[in-house]
Amino acid sequence: MVKFLSVIFLVLASQVRAFSQGLEKVAPVLLKEGKPASGTSFLLTATDFSFFTQISDSFENSIQIIDADQPWPPRWFSTTAVDTSLGLPYGALIPLNASYQNQQFSFFSIAKTHDKNNKAINRRGFLLCNAKLENTGFFYEADYNLDHHDLKTKGNGEKLFFALHDTVMDLSRFYNSPKDTALGLSYEIIEIADSAGHTCFSWDPIKELGATAQYKLYRPLKGIWSSPNLMDWSHGNSLCFDYDGDILYSFKYIGIGKISRKDGHIIWRIDRNQPQANAFSDTIPIFLQHDFECVTDGKGNHFYTFLSNGDSRNKSCYVCQFTVKDTLNSQKIFRLKKKFRTAEEIPNTSGGGNYDLEKNGNYLVNYGTYKMNTEGRRTLFDYRDSSDRLLARYTVDPNILSYRVHKLTDALPPRPEIKKSKAGLTINSEKEATWFLLDDNNHTATFAGRGKNFKPSKTGRYCATIKYGIGNVVSLPVAYP
Repeated sequence: MVKFLSVIFLVLASQVRAFSQGLEKVAPVLLKEGKPASGTSFLLTATDFSFFTQISDSFENSIQIIDADQPWPPRWFSTTAVDTSLGLPYGALIPLNASYQNQQFSFFSIAKTHDKNNKAINRRGFLLCNAKLENTGFFYEADYNLDHHDLKTKGNGEKLFFALHDTVMDLSRFYNSPKDTALGLSYEIIEIADSAGHTCFSWDPIKELGATAQYKLYRPLKGIWSSPNLMDWSHGNSLCFDYDGDILYSFKYIGIGKISRKDGHIIWRIDRNQPQANAFSDTIPIFLQHDFECVTDGKGNHFYTFLSNGDSRNKSCYVCQFTVKDTLNSQKIFRLKKKFRTAEEIPNTSGGGNYDLEKNGNYLVNYGTYKMNTEGRRTLFDYRDSSDRLLARYTVDPNILSYRVHKLTDALPPRPEIKKSKAGLTINSEKEATWFLLDDNNHTATFAGRGKNFKPSKTGRYCATIKYGIGNVVSLPVAYP
């Protein structure tokens, strides 16, 4: 398993370093319709889907911060994070996950480090940055392979994550297949590391949920990093600290649940095999679900949200909210608060996606990985108000995916400003700028030159980028002359 993953990451790292690091290779995110949500920005990833489909395109994997009313060029972007402060020769970003929590950014990546014998190795982990997007650390577990799907942090320095493992089990009776007497499984153990990086909590889903917890019809589905010789048994994709400090999990091929932070016992669970907890509960539509979270509204009420991607038997992608209450005899009662499709043209999606609900009722829905139209653009995510009115919709080319998208209201890097004169264009920074010519639709960028001052050779719209943290900030476009 470890050897296979190392090969995959070496290939990916080589692909990332082979590309240019300029704006011309960054996938655009465009406003399609709706009233711009002024004063709002979004943190997202733009990942080349060709790695999964073998379809080649011209875009480079990137992390972006885009402004709601000026989606592209982005306010900030990063393609390859170079770290010199921690002795890491380079960090190759595999941007499947980007988040901002507790004044800290985290980006899933791999880094070339050295083991205790000073041998060069590639480690998978999360690149940590402060609010200025400056690298402050690289979180990894020495004995495990960190899974890319989620990392949650607490103010006390604790980190909640999935650690990849594999095992061999006899599941021939469960799958009614004699050849499965020694079946190789890939699965994730839930871990918590303290502020010093030491493991202080570990929870094994095979032991706690049982080896037959998987929904049988999901067996043929393969995970991103799984070896062809291993079945992706659980596919953990979401972790969260609940409002009371306990832990929420989502296993794509099993279901969702809540476990005790203190001793790991299962407080409640809803499985794809049994989507109704008891006779008093509503049926919860968990179909290859993602982004299971606890939300607290403006009145202090707690409820749970997730994106139901849909599957072969459930053809739609839905956003869901539900509550969990105790009865007099301590049974849990599940009530479906909301189930809706925000766009009728959205079919079931194969993975990724998220639903971020704000206290004022505004929400963001990222639809995950799907292809509505392979010849044109497709919807990436919507931002809507509490009355479900569309504030803004963003689109990308069909072969670009974004695992998660999050609203960002602070820690916004400042855009550099361009001044025009008879001599040309000047950037208000002492750092060297890279200049790009944009097409009429801000769809493509072409390298135009470098330097603090720049004299364009042709009429058009130009922008400039300068180094900021692990990436680059980008000016707003200006017309020249």
